[in-house]
Amino acid sequence: MALARARLASASNDGQRVAARLGVPALVLHGGRDPEVHDEEVQQLMGVLPDAELVTLRGEGHVLPLTDPEFVAEHVARWVRHVRGS
Repeated sequence: MALARARLASASNDGQRVAARLGVPALVLHGGRDPEVHDEEVQQLMGVLPDAELVTLRGEGHVLPLTDPEFVAEHVARWVRHVRGS
């Protein structure tokens, strides 16, 4: 049930429209084999984000925090250090 609600919420949300209004730096982590969000969509998102970095994990899919939490934690910690330093 929770998964169904999450999918409906994401289907009704235009992430690019919201991202264009983002006023802070953003880190985008993307699984290179994500069946839900294709590379073209990620590139479109990156085009509207005012200050963003994209990191792609080539062999992973859609739910990176569950499939590779170490990768996510490493990059989030690095991003926090980067943003704090700027």
